[in-house]
Amino acid sequence: TFALGYSYGRIDYEEEDPIEVATVPDIYEDSSDLTQESQTHTGKADFKYILNPKLSCLVAYSYAYTDREENPGQLVSANFSRQNVLGGFEAKLTPRIQSNIQAGYGWTSYEDVGELSQDDQNDFLAETSITANFAHLPLVTVGYRRYFVENDFGDTLLTDNAFGRVGFKVAQGF
Repeated sequence: TFALGYSYGRIDYEEEDPIEVATVPDIYEDSSDLTQESQTHTGKADFKYILNPKLSCLVAYSYAYTDREENPGQLVSANFSRQNVLGGFEAKLTPRIQSNIQAGYGWTSYEDVGELSQDDQNDFLAETSITANFAHLPLVTVGYRRYFVENDFGDTLLTDNAFGRVGFKVAQGF
């Protein structure tokens, strides 16, 4: 199978009672100056090849672009793009439950902000998940992803991400 997808994400902040922030005087006075709204556009392509009735090979590619929205005089961050390539296997545990394990590589590229630039980052990704498909109920996936990201100072940072997805059958075959 081959599947293409698109998702849109948006982060908005509302702070009714901002807290005072201890930073360099006269630059940031409260926490609302340190929040950044953004929108993210993500495209994804997935390929699955069935090796035998219980085991499939998976390859996934995703590209995400995050556009930061800032007001003048507030914290400045770069827009960035992130690409991930993952490969792995999916195993059928029962006729309605499957598990998958994938590993891959990611690249993050930052746009320059004025005269400031940030080094691109590379990271190793590992992901595992379980998907259940029950009759007359939604398709449910729960999983865990671990990133090993290199920061600008050459340090490797470990990030964990637990996730869940729910899908509904719209029509026969969809």
